[in-house]
Amino acid sequence: MKIGLKPKPVGGFIKRSILPDDMSITQAADILSLGRPALSSLLNEKSALSPEMALSLKRFLALRWRRCLRCKHAMTRIKCASVSMITM
Repeated sequence: MKIGLKPKPVGGFIKRSILPDDMSITQAADILSLGRPALSSLLNEKSALSPEMALSLKRFLALRWRRCLRCKHAMTRIKCASVSMITM
């Protein structure tokens, strides 16, 4: 029994939800260590996500996530330091 649902390409999702709005395809390709034409085809939903592209995106997202965590920890340390200085 066929339901008739087709899987949606992920390129549009990556373009809308993962990459920053002000980042060009050339900049994203450089950061992801991918060719610009290959990334452009993916983001414009003309090609599928290859295993190599998936690994590059995984590395990019992990770096962004780690950077966010470092910022969060730094802010927590600053907050704790300022509270301890007030209570002294």
